[in-house]
Amino acid sequence: MKKIVNAITVLTMVATLSACSSAKSSAGYTGETTGTAKGMNGDVTVTLTLKDGKITDCTAEGKDETPGKGDVAIEEVTKQIQSTGKITVDATSGATVTSDAIVEAAKAALTSAGLNPSDFE
Repeated sequence: MKKIVNAITVLTMVATLSACSSAKSSAGYTGETTGTAKGMNGDVTVTLTLKDGKITDCTAEGKDETPGKGDVAIEEVTKQIQSTGKITVDATSGATVTSDAIVEAAKAALTSAGLNPSDFE
C-alpha cells in the first residue's frame, strides 16, 4: 500500500512539473503569431510580432465588426498593445466586446506560440 501511495505521489509531482513547464519563456522569442477570438459580429484575428520577447507590432482584423465602433476599437486597442507591449489595455468606449475580443485573440496568439500570456499583462 505504501508503494502505491509513493508511486501516485511521484506521478502527481511529474504531472505538475510538466504542466508548469509547457509554456516557453518569452525571453528571446522572435517571430509572428496569430490568434482568433469571437467579436461582436464575427471573428477577430490578431497578429503579434515579437522581437527578443517583446511585442513590437500588433495588427487586427474584424471584417464583420460594427462600422464606426468595432473598427475604431481595432485601431485603438492594437495601437495600445503595440505602444505598451502589453495585452492589458483599456477597452474602447462603445466597443467593449470587440476590445475584449482583441485581447482574447492576442492571448490566443501568445498561447499558440507556446508563450504565457500573463507575461504580457
